[in-house]
Amino acid sequence: MPTNWDYFRLILAIRKAGSLSGAAGQLKVSQQTAGRHLAALETELGVELVSRRTARSSGLELNEVGLAAAELADTFERGIGDLVSRQYASVTTAAAQHAAAKTELDGLDVQTLDCSSQILAVGHPDDDVEESKHEWRVLDQEDALKLLATCATESPIDMRDRSIIVMGLETGMRRVSLIGINIETTKIGRDGYPVAPVPIKGGGEKLFPVPLSDTVMIAIAPWRQWLRDRKVTKGPLFRSLMLKNGRGKLKHTVGENPLSESALYKIITQRAKQAGLEHVHLNIFRDTFIAWRMQGGMQPHQIAAITGQPIAGIAGMGALSRYIDVSRVGQEARQSTPPWLSKLVGRRP
Repeated sequence: MPTNWDYFRLILAIRKAGSLSGAAGQLKVSQQTAGRHLAALETELGVELVSRRTARSSGLELNEVGLAAAELADTFERGIGDLVSRQYASVTTAAAQHAAAKTELDGLDVQTLDCSSQILAVGHPDDDVEESKHEWRVLDQEDALKLLATCATESPIDMRDRSIIVMGLETGMRRVSLIGINIETTKIGRDGYPVAPVPIKGGGEKLFPVPLSDTVMIAIAPWRQWLRDRKVTKGPLFRSLMLKNGRGKLKHTVGENPLSESALYKIITQRAKQAGLEHVHLNIFRDTFIAWRMQGGMQPHQIAAITGQPIAGIAGMGALSRYIDVSRVGQEARQSTPPWLSKLVGRRP
């Protein structure tokens, strides 16, 4: 079971109150409940977080690892925790609105929609695109279905763009990571599940192994096969496509270089325009990934481990980093795909 974020709030309360009973009072729980939460967190991490001041005292003080845990909790409550809360609220609000409107999406057959695509995204300058300021929002199920409906055919461009969208929804990768995915290194990792070693923002030359769900692997399979049929088995996964006239027939050819960040940005914004969606870009995929995983029960520190931020690099993690089982967190993340998305991708021919 994933760690309950309330356990970390207990550590903050102990640091402030200096006793278990005082911490319980701050959190409005019984002392017995607080004791169980503390024991559960220490058991999961495999290390003691507190020490008693004297043999006869009920007072507690955090040890070195406990202080590191408290610093981590501070970090998330100030930053990531606040962001995730806003994203989660956005999703639940949207879900309530759609339920009230009795939106019927479960029976939507995306494959029957008119999904012809004219987007080639060729020749865009390799410059940085500054994403416009936007309100925090995430995609709900209806938005995601509409977006995927724009690329549901088996044309090369649709296969590529569908792969990009599912990869974004399922990993929360930023542009620099998406264009850094290589064909030959996207495979089963040492922990027994598929990973894509990618560059991350601020990570220098070091590659970060992002866990890939079965849904992602199914989604990218047709595009990888199309590339393989053209003897493209190494190098960037996401590339530019060109239409060439050969013997009176137009056919797609694939470039050698990865898509530029600006080309990737334009692909997503144009797909969103086709779907009738506004203010959609890759940052929203990242926000959506975080919110969906939170709905599935994952905690902020676990999400941070799989969204392109090495655990040891998170401010305030300190001594706690060695006790986080990143392999297990990755497995949990890849198994938490929304059922409707797994079903949609899995039923493709």
